[in-house]
Amino acid sequence: MKKKHLYKAVILLSFLVVGIQPALATTYSLVPGTDISGVGVWSEGNTVFTFTHDLSGHDIYMQDKIGIPGIGITIDGNNHTITGPSSSGVGVNIVNCQNITIKNLNVTEFTSSNLDIGIWIQLSYNITLTSNSVCCNSYGIKLQGNYTGVTQGNALTNNEVSNNLQYAIYLYGSTYNTLTFNTISDNYRGIRILDGSNYNNVYNNHITNNTLQASVTDSIGNIFNLPSAQGGGNYWSNWSLTSDPPQSDTNGDGFVDAPYVFNGAQDALPWANPDGPPPPPSPQDEIEALIFTVAEMNLQHGIDNSLDAKLDAAFNALDDLNQNNDVAAINSLNAFINAAEAQRDNKITDTQADILITDAQYIIDLILAE
Repeated sequence: MKKKHLYKAVILLSFLVVGIQPALATTYSLVPGTDISGVGVWSEGNTVFTFTHDLSGHDIYMQDKIGIPGIGITIDGNNHTITGPSSSGVGVNIVNCQNITIKNLNVTEFTSSNLDIGIWIQLSYNITLTSNSVCCNSYGIKLQGNYTGVTQGNALTNNEVSNNLQYAIYLYGSTYNTLTFNTISDNYRGIRILDGSNYNNVYNNHITNNTLQASVTDSIGNIFNLPSAQGGGNYWSNWSLTSDPPQSDTNGDGFVDAPYVFNGAQDALPWANPDGPPPPPSPQDEIEALIFTVAEMNLQHGIDNSLDAKLDAAFNALDDLNQNNDVAAINSLNAFINAAEAQRDNKITDTQADILITDAQYIIDLILAE
């Protein structure tokens, strides 16, 4: 008989009753496959634990979960709430773990001291926090390494982190993490990156009305924006068209003209509006526009047909749903550029050649950015 894989994760749920000393608190040990009444249930296969109740005065502790490659554990809050304080001062504590997703969970009111934390991830990687609400704690979310190692490769996406008394998101000794599509609002401090927290990516977040929006110290390689075709940087409430003083977006591309510079880093493409920049045009739309441009130039019939044929080939390659042959499309566009260059000051004026080549190169850049 084949042995089933056994997950060694243990989640401790510590119950703290107001007026009772922490030493008397009840602790529940939640083992995959065990149904704990009043807390939640494991799915068949023991890969998803789903909360069935709100918890008050409880904390979750998961340690030394070494996931089987390709298989992880999901903690689904099911829109339930963990409310502090607790004996540990932490709502969700993940230590030395990997391949864990925590979603749809509300964590609030862990504030018995200035060091209490809503969600604390230590020495762990491939942890995903998504669609959680972390509100009204001392620290909201803390990612931390120490002298024995780093916390790395984790993803925080689509979370609401608000009204925390110290920091919303705090990275210490944490590298190669990604923070995207989060709303970080009305905290004392927004994002804090320090002490060897290198090469983190922070983009497409709404960072609003924090007393201190962000700061980076003693860390390198942290990126606060993607290229413009991939959505640029973040929305900063104090660096937008509606901030005081208002910034500018003179070309209407959806990005503030000047980078947002803060302590230790900058966002080179801050969003001008909360909705972000308009989506870039599709390469196919731009190819059709370039075909129209060629027709408007009234070129010699043979030149017109030759250029159109190359643009048609590029369009058809991109429109191939089975293959989406970007390489073939780019090759056809490069052939278009070479043909326009070859006819410069001959059948095509210098100005016309510049327009055609610039437009074709723009389409190539759009394809490469997808």
